[in-house]
Amino acid sequence: MAELPSADLAREQAYLVSRGVRPRALLGASYLPMSVDAVREQLASWGQHHPEALPFVLVGGDGSTIHFGYAAAAWCVDLYRWLLTVPDEAQRERIEGLLLGYGPREIERHDEARRARTMGGDRG
Repeated sequence: MAELPSADLAREQAYLVSRGVRPRALLGASYLPMSVDAVREQLASWGQHHPEALPFVLVGGDGSTIHFGYAAAAWCVDLYRWLLTVPDEAQRERIEGLLLGYGPREIERHDEARRARTMGGDRG
């Protein structure tokens, strides 16, 4: 069972989302650390000074895992919920990068590194 992140980390991520640095901050994706309501309440408490950062908690399909953090808008949470069902790892990682606030160049570098790892070396 995982624990919640520190209050300082959660407040920092709520601040970054509220300032538009990233559309979504994922604070955890793990087995239920406590009740879903308790996680929601804690996120709301930590983010109370940043009302633009919406706390979210998604329960995994098996009911034993949660994904939680802050989002700039409800559509960010909806996109992340859908993203959890995408079977294509490369596309999933690209969209995840965008949600975390990375730009096209950083995502491309990550993509190239992933391809190199799966091919067992550099592309030539």
